[in-house]
Amino acid sequence: MERTIVLFASGTSGTGSMRRLHCKLLNKPKEDTRFVEQFFLDGEPQKIPTATIPNDGGMYLFNLPPQFNKSQPLSPHKFIVNFRDPRDRLCNQYHWEFVHPKPHLSQEQLSAHKDKVCEEGIDAWVLRNIDTRYYDNFWWLLSQPDIDFCVQSYARLCLDFDSYVSRSCEFLNVPYTHEIKRLLSDEAPNQLTQNSKWIGNIWAGSDNSPGRFKHELREETIVKLNHAFEHTLANMKKYDPDFAITYE
Repeated sequence: MERTIVLFASGTSGTGSMRRLHCKLLNKPKEDTRFVEQFFLDGEPQKIPTATIPNDGGMYLFNLPPQFNKSQPLSPHKFIVNFRDPRDRLCNQYHWEFVHPKPHLSQEQLSAHKDKVCEEGIDAWVLRNIDTRYYDNFWWLLSQPDIDFCVQSYARLCLDFDSYVSRSCEFLNVPYTHEIKRLLSDEAPNQLTQNSKWIGNIWAGSDNSPGRFKHELREETIVKLNHAFEHTLANMKKYDPDFAITYE
């Protein structure tokens, strides 16, 4: 049996594109790729911290990094590891507070929530929601001796789409042909606004390039984030050296 492919990702704008892209490469339906992601059941967010990777040769998304079950075997699987600059991700999350579904809230509660977030403002919200542990399982996973992985960062997806696709093809043993390029062209960043499935056409506040924090946050906020995420950003430079400058 073929090894299971796991897209181990941070929850952010590019994850949906990556999911669709790899499903197309492997000729698998997107609907069959749920392993663990945040979803709603009876109006409440559900997280499954003890879920184990299916050992069926499929392709699955895992986008709740802090809840990864580290006791499970890794060697039977292949991991495509996607991370994003935490400063950009926090900006992304702030804007999603206004548009992301919150079915556990009534309309009155939702309106009050949006008013509160708006009044607080992006800088204060971002600083209040710093979570330096969010990426810890990325570095744990990538340090394991028996893991077969390929780092495919959000920065690469946005800044060098061709190399992103070619690296995935090589990792998944899929020939990188002109037909593959045509098949995946609608997931390229310069085409995403025309792609009805792009998350930015569903939820406002999404983006398709790194570095948004530089023009959305005050300089003093950025300094505090740089200090808080010093270890995280250093690891991103280490594992994504082609785009190390984006983590400065």
